[in-house]
Amino acid sequence: MNTPRHVYRRRNAQALYAMHYGPNMTPMVDVVMVILIFFMASAVVMGPEWFVRTNLPKPDTASTARPGAQPLRLAVHMTRENDATQVRFNNDAPITLDVALAALRPAMQDRPADEVVMLIRPDANVPYEDVVRLHAACQELGISRVGLIQ
Repeated sequence: MNTPRHVYRRRNAQALYAMHYGPNMTPMVDVVMVILIFFMASAVVMGPEWFVRTNLPKPDTASTARPGAQPLRLAVHMTRENDATQVRFNNDAPITLDVALAALRPAMQDRPADEVVMLIRPDANVPYEDVVRLHAACQELGISRVGLIQ
């Protein structure tokens, strides 16, 4: 039985590729997966910042500040020396963090808290825990205008 050659289908790779119709979806799926992983990773990083409390002033609250009074500006420089955090208020003599936290409350007795602006400038080697302790002490005293500078 003699069958003509053109009746049989070709089975090589070129013939199989020629039977494929439409675009190749593999690169598109790879790009989509990379973008998905990027967004998932950035959501994990950005997630805790959603819960950071901001202390913005409310416009409808009555201020206890005296009219025409200049705010007291405290520049606080935090350094780390001899395994202890040293604090300088407005370029005064350095004191330890614990002494500074204890001295902060009596210094605020004669002035309303909303008349105080505190700018904290920690050095790179100061533990973040000490910066948070100073910020928490300001918050307890009602000082709402606290900023971190470099």
